[in-house]
Amino acid sequence: MPGTGDGVRDSCTNTWGTIVLGAGTSGLTAGSILTARGRAAGPVLLLDEYPEIGGNHTSVAINGYSFDIGSFFFSENSPFLAHFPDLLPRYENQDHGTYSVARITPKIKLAAYPADFKNDVFGQGITMPLRYLGSALYGRIFLDENRSAEDFACYWIGERFFRDSGLRFYMERLFGENPAGIESCFAHKRMRWVKRNAQIGGLLKTLARHAVQHSPKPRSRQLVRPRAGFPSLYNVAADRLKAQGTEIRLGAKLTRISGCAGSGFQIELEDGTGLACRQIVSTIPLSRTLPLCGLPTPDQLRAASLLTLFISTSGDRGFAANVLFNFSEEGQWKRLTMHSDFYGKVHGREYFSVECIMNGTGDAPAARFGEFKMLVRKAGLFPGDLRLEGHRITDNAYPVYRQGATAAAEAAIAQLRRIGILSFGRQGGFDYQPTSVISTIEAKRQLNARPAGPP
Repeated sequence: MPGTGDGVRDSCTNTWGTIVLGAGTSGLTAGSILTARGRAAGPVLLLDEYPEIGGNHTSVAINGYSFDIGSFFFSENSPFLAHFPDLLPRYENQDHGTYSVARITPKIKLAAYPADFKNDVFGQGITMPLRYLGSALYGRIFLDENRSAEDFACYWIGERFFRDSGLRFYMERLFGENPAGIESCFAHKRMRWVKRNAQIGGLLKTLARHAVQHSPKPRSRQLVRPRAGFPSLYNVAADRLKAQGTEIRLGAKLTRISGCAGSGFQIELEDGTGLACRQIVSTIPLSRTLPLCGLPTPDQLRAASLLTLFISTSGDRGFAANVLFNFSEEGQWKRLTMHSDFYGKVHGREYFSVECIMNGTGDAPAARFGEFKMLVRKAGLFPGDLRLEGHRITDNAYPVYRQGATAAAEAAIAQLRRIGILSFGRQGGFDYQPTSVISTIEAKRQLNARPAGPP
């Protein structure tokens, strides 16, 4: 627990009502909510160790190309825009508004994502549907959907379809772990579509979609960040917060969090600055916050590191989708995102980013690029010139739900809460939040559950 020695308050050179750690989606949302509370939260300071605002939403400019790391698509109905409405006109894809997704199957073929009921099941002969049905029935009878992420999937769709569709390989690639060792809570939270489509009602709706032609339901526009990169987007959010009285400090390396006698906390920075505050809201990784407070970090709190390859190509790429997932058994790359579909070609070439989970073996960018090139050529894609333009490694990309991780995270968050620190978000809550929509909703829920004020 942080110390509360005498004289700590006097050594602080800056005093705040609330200090928010992390300037990603969760941190920016928290800053907006707390600033709107005015006197209840006191003066708000947003701190981030990164040199730019936006957290793991990072863009990289190389040789005229505009690549990205992190989320690329955003909904015009996102609650994040309710806090920062000035961002909406800065997004691109305003007219097009949709994007398409495909996957490479274990047979190294292109198919619909995440599954193609018509081709994956009924397109393999008359006996295959019966085999899939038998496998699913076995799962319902003999498996426990709450034991692991693998058992959850096999319980609902059967082990045979789980493997043949490639979902098993993708899950292993997502975490760098065998799905049998991943907690079922991840599947219950982020794979609900498996359960929904495997239930009787879901199956009937799927069959109806194939049997009846109908107009699709209107969707909100799916926007992309500006071509100039994430800073041109999130700096607008920062300017709005500053205009409302919030201060933002980037590149602020934290070294220690300790108790401030009678006034909450003191945060010490690497440059020797001391910051006093009544309360702390943390959206940075638990594995970072805990040692700053002098608390142990459980071994189960492991985060995935991501290697992103930045690639350009010439000629016909061989597919129309904007996003391509790797559901095959080969390689470590998991997702390809075409940036040139939205920003146009550069030097007459298309360009895209490819995300690879890092597992400690063969993680050299050149090796991963060679692995990617071999697989897509086998699938008949990218027959022209492929060039590796650059790469970037992202630590703490997202949490890994190893068995026991959720309980360890909950205990750590509760421990921080007992000393007055509210921790939430993808990083601070050890919560795999795939979109800014979920991050914004969760930030609001957490802050409404505990009103601003002294701990």
